[in-house]
Amino acid sequence: MGKVLVDMGLVVVATGLLYVLPAAGESFDISSLPPPATVTEKKAVPPSGDRRDYMTTAPYWWPDPKKADGLPYIRRDGEVNPQSLEDSDRVRLMRMVGEVGLLTGLCVTNGDRVAGAEASRRLSIFFLDEKTGMRPNLEFAQGIPGRCKGRDIGIIETAYLVTGLLPKIQDLDRSGCLSKEVGEGLRRWFADYLDWLLTSKNGREEANEGNNHSVAYDLQVVAFADFIGRRDVAERTLRAVVSRRVAAQIEPDGRMPKELARTMAYNYTLFNLGHFGDLALYGEKYGVELWSAETGDGRSIRKAFEWMQPYWDGTKAWEYAQIKPINGSFADHVQSIYRHFVRRERERALKEMLPGVFKRCAAHYKALDAAATPLIRNPSWKPEDTPHGAKPHGDLRIPHGWKAKTGELDMRSIYWWTAGHFPGSLWYLYEATGDDFFKERATAWTELLAPNSVVSDNHDVGFIMQCSYGNARRILKTDRYDALLKETATSLCKR
Repeated sequence: MGKVLVDMGLVVVATGLLYVLPAAGESFDISSLPPPATVTEKKAVPPSGDRRDYMTTAPYWWPDPKKADGLPYIRRDGEVNPQSLEDSDRVRLMRMVGEVGLLTGLCVTNGDRVAGAEASRRLSIFFLDEKTGMRPNLEFAQGIPGRCKGRDIGIIETAYLVTGLLPKIQDLDRSGCLSKEVGEGLRRWFADYLDWLLTSKNGREEANEGNNHSVAYDLQVVAFADFIGRRDVAERTLRAVVSRRVAAQIEPDGRMPKELARTMAYNYTLFNLGHFGDLALYGEKYGVELWSAETGDGRSIRKAFEWMQPYWDGTKAWEYAQIKPINGSFADHVQSIYRHFVRRERERALKEMLPGVFKRCAAHYKALDAAATPLIRNPSWKPEDTPHGAKPHGDLRIPHGWKAKTGELDMRSIYWWTAGHFPGSLWYLYEATGDDFFKERATAWTELLAPNSVVSDNHDVGFIMQCSYGNARRILKTDRYDALLKETATSLCKR
């Protein structure tokens, strides 16, 4: 069984569909998939009269039990009306994303180009076909019976395309399975949709919602602009995130009060963190620092993640409303973003430290080299003295380090399992500093280890030769040592 590729939450409940990517070598029958999803399947006709217009019903709105006809519907936050998933374009959209994700995975991971072609075909049917292609607008998303035919906040339903579909389209394109016609058509579609987001009444109102909807809106604008090459739009939106979103939604201690006020506060906090985090990732691409950027009073995306961390790692009990189970896919996504930026900050801190570290290391290794060079040959060596003594050049030694108790230099046989570490360290110092002294001395100590190439009774030869000759080959970009390394591999295979 392969990994679960798409877990679509509400859609699994509504359709029972869960898409699983087979492991490498496992087969998958593409014909077992249902026919391609389209928005034109719905029975209800949108107010425009065109079934190609996307149309859904608001999930948290229910018939008013006090009214005979139930109209107008009333809100029950966090409680999904199952009728909202019936004959729903949201379900069709997410089903399409899941199927394209599965087929793309088969193409990219398993090399199944037939699956890749089918993914391209389904994308074309859903977005581009003259009869079935979805029109690039969400005028009628999340309508409320008795109240409105569509709302600005319905725009959040295409936020899933940012992480769920765009990467798959790009994977298909790189694999050569996305036809030029479909690729160009999808870019035109997203260009038209981006224009609608930026200019329509629904789009402008969604941008001003002031909660997770506005952050998801920004993410869509950035992602779709990036996809079609509108760098100006993406960068402009990213540069406004701190002043427009962070300042309005995140407290100085990291709390997001508007999400904590919901009946599913844990899920909505994760949901908004995911969108903030994705914007920060796009910020890296565009040279706009969003993760650590702070407002004048200390609000930041990083603090919002840090505020939530004790809750997701279990060190602190959740103190706010959560009427349903925690959404695992939200949690996984948020934690992966957090790990990315924690790792980035550690790498940056390490990079700042490295010059001083290398300076101290350089002095240490120069002293070690000077002390060890006169002691390369063991004057009292006898073949019977050590397990390695009878081997060719058994009297040759290499520095192992300084003895902790006495401070004396510890010299070991060139066949000792750590023999490659000293020349390997010199190669790293040359790589980091560019000092030719380390190149010269690394070469000399490395070539002292050549007799190991014929050793067939010691698996540690891999450590010895990779640390020394392997690094020399990589750093110098030379094939000078290839024959010797091949001889080493041949000897190891005889063990």
